[in-house]
Amino acid sequence: MDTFDLDFRGKGLVESFKSITARALVIAVDSDVLFTPPQQRELYEALAQARVEVRWVEHHSDYGHDAFLVEIDDLGDYIQSFIEGWACVDSRE
Repeated sequence: MDTFDLDFRGKGLVESFKSITARALVIAVDSDVLFTPPQQRELYEALAQARVEVRWVEHHSDYGHDAFLVEIDDLGDYIQSFIEGWACVDSRE
């Protein structure tokens, strides 16, 4: 996890994401130190630049990376809204 490089081919994230045809949801947990909000924002922006239909959520939590284990209802609500039509999250801004 600490050494994984999404851009291991050296094409850049935007170029790598151009072949994605699925919608994407990026959820950043503001206290996550493993996958930090700036890293998640970089992912979101690269997806948007690659013309992937993507949405962004920044979730406040005191649980850091483990928020997805503890705050199941909150994160589940984001995912459900995403699946049902993106109602709870911002579009590309």
